[in-house]
Amino acid sequence: MLDFLKSLGLWGDARQIEESITRSLDEIVMRRGIKCPVCLDKKIWKDGHEKRLSRIPVQRYFCPNCGRSFCLNTFAPWYWCKYSPATIMLFLWYFFCGESILHCREICSFRKKIPAWKTLWNWLQKFSEKILYRYGFIKHKVSRYRAWQTDEMYLRGKPIVGTIDPQTGTIFLTPEWHANKEKLFSHTRKVIHKWKMQPRGWWTDEWKAYPPVFKQLDIPHHTIKHRDYKFKNSRGTTTNAIENNWRQYRRWLWKRNGIKHQTYVDFYTKIYEAKRNTVKTPLILINLLI
Repeated sequence: MLDFLKSLGLWGDARQIEESITRSLDEIVMRRGIKCPVCLDKKIWKDGHEKRLSRIPVQRYFCPNCGRSFCLNTFAPWYWCKYSPATIMLFLWYFFCGESILHCREICSFRKKIPAWKTLWNWLQKFSEKILYRYGFIKHKVSRYRAWQTDEMYLRGKPIVGTIDPQTGTIFLTPEWHANKEKLFSHTRKVIHKWKMQPRGWWTDEWKAYPPVFKQLDIPHHTIKHRDYKFKNSRGTTTNAIENNWRQYRRWLWKRNGIKHQTYVDFYTKIYEAKRNTVKTPLILINLLI
């Protein structure tokens, strides 16, 4: 970002853009409500501003009840970060969009001092954990009038079982260490519990582990033969929606140079699911974080 603005002769505008984003984030923090972090008293006084090297001056507060002095950043998740909130939020947004960590570092930096790779990875683990935790309490909109589709994809030898509602596009992904009837039954039960309803049908491929699962759940089940290069049978059964989701997931991973270690499969899978279902704008990302 800094090199791009410098090439256009807008070196001074980088600081103004950073400050405007930081002010907007401070306003969102203030809307959440401010109270004393010690005695939780809401009757607090403004106590001037404190200058910071990495951001615009931050508002300070004083609690007359317990005598504690604190700043606005006390209520923000980036309190102990030496970089500005604008840099952190831009990095998280571009990473959720599918950019690699090194590319995000070039985009989100407004100053000559660029965050190190380890710093960015610490941000990702710290803030994504809170975002994914709050994402788990969101109720997703699904339809029971169209059959859901389930399929599996192998990533570094580890299967990922996915279910999608073709009408709303809501997905649910479950990384597993191996694929069998028990794991599929556990996945389908999680989907029904998460989405709070059952579909009128469930469509899959011809893997032998699927029929016993849906027979036990008493849900209509149809299959399609992929080995005959047929993507839709005479009944209208198809799994094109979930197959298209795997294609988008692989493209999303390709932008960040794939997954180099198997332990990150669960982490990246949940980030992609949250981005596909809920985190579609930067404002939603901020609301889940703050």
